Amino acid sequence: MKKLCILRHGHYPFDIRVRKEALALAAKGYQVDIICLKLDGEKSREVNQGVNIYRVPIKHRREGISRYIYEYVAFFGVATIKLCSLYFRNRYDFIQVNTLPDFLVFATIIPKLLGAKISLDLHEPAPELFGTIFGNDRKMLIRFVKFLEKISIMYADHAITVSEQMKENYIKRRYSASKIDVVLNVPNLEFNFDNYKNNSQRNDNKFLGVIHGAMLKRCGQDVAINAIDIVKDEIPNIQLNILGYGEYESELKRLVSRLRLKHYVHFYGFIPFFDMIKMVTKSDFGIVPMEKNAYSDLVHTNKMFEFIAMKKPVIISRTRAVEEFFGSDDNCLKYFKSGDVNELADSIIEIYKNPEKREQMTSNAFKKFKSVSWEKTKEEYCRIYDELLVD
Repeated sequence: MKKLCILRHGHYPFDIRVRKEALALAAKGYQVDIICLKLDGEKSREVNQGVNIYRVPIKHRREGISRYIYEYVAFFGVATIKLCSLYFRNRYDFIQVNTLPDFLVFATIIPKLLGAKISLDLHEPAPELFGTIFGNDRKMLIRFVKFLEKISIMYADHAITVSEQMKENYIKRRYSASKIDVVLNVPNLEFNFDNYKNNSQRNDNKFLGVIHGAMLKRCGQDVAINAIDIVKDEIPNIQLNILGYGEYESELKRLVSRLRLKHYVHFYGFIPFFDMIKMVTKSDFGIVPMEKNAYSDLVHTNKMFEFIAMKKPVIISRTRAVEEFFGSDDNCLKYFKSGDVNELADSIIEIYKNPEKREQMTSNAFKKFKSVSWEKTKEEYCRIYDELLVD
């Protein structure tokens, strides 16, 4: 039996990408172990759908740079010790490190010296993300993050990333193209969305939109709230459900209160994945109002693909990665300029008034998505490990 361990500064099974990867490899007969963070109430040791989970008691909080440094360094130290302990017991063939942070890959130093192959799953482009969060004027920080990215990719035996745009970006930084594969971050259609759609009927006459994910300034929920304020007179039955939590939540709630939109905008906080799916299936459309920046131009959002997989029309801000994949017209998605409240409001009104357009957009987007759905993408992902074993 081939054995693999995944390190992730995140939570399992709530980290969707890691869960898909782990289950795909387990279905191929791998022994899969996960080292990850621990939430309150979770077990330190658990087996979930055949995957062995080892959780370390470090809590994740989105705060300043000092908190990020503390968390990353603390997890690095604890994960290194835990990995070494597990490695001498299990002798893993492969160790996969899912970023961030990139330097977490060096927790594998002893297993690597003893023959384990190391794969680095570059979930996010660290320099662009840190520039977005902390400002590109922090040049020393960005240069240091780029240095960590460089030595991390050089150290790993192979790297995986989530979009062609990210791979192009790494090639521009003079990393070897042959060392990097793209595994799109797409939902798993083996999960039966139809079971939820059969229970998606509503008795109200609302025109119901939904946003889900972290509440961060760069995610653009404030743009959507301001757009609802514009459209509410023309669409009096409009309602926007916001699912998730984050550091920007209190500011968003104050905005709703200030605009007197409590009847139109509802907050639900963090809800489990399957409950989120139930709420999305009951909606009429999804909004992905992310800020356009150097980071968002390189990645697709899992939120967008989840709406498409559930056959919901998507209104989304224009970014390079999304336009290059789905096209720059409105055949698959309804675009608006990032941060443009009026254009988002016009987009909501347009799809409200044109149910045929909603239907056509949904059909076109689903066809495009199905060509790269996880059922196909996971085979490419598993092939990477088959080839690493031969090298």
